[in-house]
Amino acid sequence: SDTVLYVCDKDQGLMVMDITDPYTPRLESRLTDGSYVDVIPYGQTLLCWITNGLLVYDISNNKKPMLLTRIE
Repeated sequence: SDTVLYVCDKDQGLMVMDITDPYTPRLESRLTDGSYVDVIPYGQTLLCWITNGLLVYDISNNKKPMLLTRIE
């Protein structure tokens, strides 16, 4: 999503990486709401598949995802 990369790290959470300079990615934050398997950015929304369901985040501020809902 623009200059932010979301990386699934399974049980360690979801890493939010700043890739403004792609040669030196920087960890912005780590979300630990579940065991992340896959993510799909879709407009201002981030759909996250976790081992026991789905998390939906608002990424209008892409470096600070805000949880909208959890579906289990």
